[in-house]
Amino acid sequence: MNKIFFTVLLSLFFILSGCSSTPQKEYTFNNEQIKFLNSLGIYSIEKAIDKGGKVTFDYDKETIEVYLNDSNGITTVKYGKYDADKILWSDKLGKIGLLKYDRKRYLENFIKNAPKRYDQSSQLTYIDFVSSMQLNHKGIYTYMIVKGRDLTNKKYLRAVLHYSDEDWVFFNKVIFSNETETWTYKIPNYFKIRHDVVYGGIHESYALPLKDIIEGLKIVTTGKNPRIDFSGDHLKDGRKLNAYDLQNIRNYLLLYEIVEEDE
Repeated sequence: MNKIFFTVLLSLFFILSGCSSTPQKEYTFNNEQIKFLNSLGIYSIEKAIDKGGKVTFDYDKETIEVYLNDSNGITTVKYGKYDADKILWSDKLGKIGLLKYDRKRYLENFIKNAPKRYDQSSQLTYIDFVSSMQLNHKGIYTYMIVKGRDLTNKKYLRAVLHYSDEDWVFFNKVIFSNETETWTYKIPNYFKIRHDVVYGGIHESYALPLKDIIEGLKIVTTGKNPRIDFSGDHLKDGRKLNAYDLQNIRNYLLLYEIVEEDE
């Protein structure tokens, strides 16, 4: 009986010990830090919690994480609806994210300024669509589709994986990489790849939803030496992505976040 009583008492001790938690240590940002966070669109900070090199708080129904160095300088700011899993700003990448307040305005400005074309046969509006693909281009074309003419309708983000040169690669997979990471998209249906012969060279292209290659797009925009390579059974060819490519991809990563939020 004493043994049973001791076991029960010990179990209660561990349960109660688990229920008690260390008091949260609050953090107060200095004026310089507050001014910087304001520049990112964060205008109020309530109950910031110090978690040792990382300060967290809630802002406009999003979780914010601010990473600090040993001198309390801000190195990274992350955000997210349920978890801070996206980079808003970092000392290496600059500002690459948008908070909730700015996202609607960003989408409206994009649609307003991008070229648009209505296709009556499909009853679709194409936004930011490139109708003529360039020779010797190796990379990604991105665009948006809206059903009908009403631009407030649901948006769909699309991409075209495009390889052009003098000779065929007959790619069946596309590799996204940076200096430390790589991710491969395998074409699920090879017969949907277009192969066109034109004066001066060839085109190989494959259209797909942007979400299918999001992981690859994140890799090339967050590391050094970003590349895209088109690989076939016997040949691989590609190139390093330039500043224009990367900015366009970052724009579409933001659009993806906005459109995905509406789903």
